[in-house]
Amino acid sequence: MLKKEILFLWDGENFNPNGDMLSDNAPRIDEKTGFGEATDVRIKRTIRDEIIKENPDEIFIKTYENDGNILDGKTAIRNQINIKATKSEIVNEILGKFIDIRAFGGVLPISDKEEKVIKVKSVNFTGPVQFRISKTLHKVSKKQIKGSGAFASDKDKSAKTLREEAFLDYAFFATYGIFDNNNAKITKFSENDAKKIIKALWNGTKNLTTRTK
Repeated sequence: MLKKEILFLWDGENFNPNGDMLSDNAPRIDEKTGFGEATDVRIKRTIRDEIIKENPDEIFIKTYENDGNILDGKTAIRNQINIKATKSEIVNEILGKFIDIRAFGGVLPISDKEEKVIKVKSVNFTGPVQFRISKTLHKVSKKQIKGSGAFASDKDKSAKTLREEAFLDYAFFATYGIFDNNNAKITKFSENDAKKIIKALWNGTKNLTTRTK
């Protein structure tokens, strides 16, 4: 694969492009500049979610459930590959199955220290596709909206739940990314993979039509 740089421009109005969980899920804003922000994690999530729509088996980083319980990473990978294989076989199987690992890399736990039959503790990959934190090209304005829910409040069964949301009235973002050809050789990331990632970035962003995205 050839080295690539991408610049993706996108905008929205009356929306929350990337909520900060440490700040009541309010939109992320740089306190010094007043510019809006969206993390690389949010951009990668958009890509993963779009690919999942067409082929969920191509994505490893997603929610796995069993009988209503959410699985941890080690249990999830055990359901996907032959963990008793050699390290090189495990690496090849993971890279062959999951485009998000080929693209973004990751650290995948395989076994515990006390397990004697399984020799591989973990595998890690440095992904060739990386994004900077996306920033708006201007200062943004944050607004609040209040409303009531459809169900009764836990504290007062005679009243509905109340909610308050923060959003940006308008934001125009620039997302910069790089596709590194050297790491691509190691993770077997191909030109076809690159096309899928760019297509998912475009369509995934376009399809984020809720106010919370």
